[in-house]
Amino acid sequence: MSGDTFRHIGSAAHRLRLLLLIGAGSACAVLALLLYTAHLHTALAADLTHAHARELAANIASLSQSEVASNDRVALFNRLESFNAINHIRSIAITNRLVEPLAAVRRNAADNLSAVTSRDITFAWRPGTAVPQPRGVMNIPESVAIWSAIGQIAPIGWVYLEYETDTLASARNRFLASASVMALGLWGATLLILVLVSRRAWTEGVEEHQI
Repeated sequence: MSGDTFRHIGSAAHRLRLLLLIGAGSACAVLALLLYTAHLHTALAADLTHAHARELAANIASLSQSEVASNDRVALFNRLESFNAINHIRSIAITNRLVEPLAAVRRNAADNLSAVTSRDITFAWRPGTAVPQPRGVMNIPESVAIWSAIGQIAPIGWVYLEYETDTLASARNRFLASASVMALGLWGATLLILVLVSRRAWTEGVEEHQI
């Protein structure tokens, strides 16, 4: 081959490297943008989930206030089991003002809220202590724990609600899957273009040499 042919092929190789850098950079930018969007979407979903859980716990506290005041544990169990239709509830506990359980229910294998003893209840955290924070979009907990005071002025008891967060994981997984597919598609398209351009450059170089 002549020196012109090598220069032509070398120039084509330079264009290929430039295209490769542009394609890889674009794919990384798209992936980073989608990951950031996934983080924002999951954070918004987490805020909405926490708000709904807090509202639900406050409603339970309001409805159970008379039973707590009269220490009617049978009525408390019946009250808690009436929330069975809300599928995201994992467990509910009603305690006195000293955070000693009065009644508690937990979702069983049959997907129903059933009564459990105080020995079967463990609290993720207690009122007055620091609320545990999630560690990011990749570490979504299976549930969130909410406390709500029973009583307007001085609490006569507490509601402990454990609320499932499977919707957060689903939202995160959907966005991460979209990010992966788009990034792989962009990288694949870049690789295909590189192959086609390189073949054309090589063919043109060989034809010029033959001429």
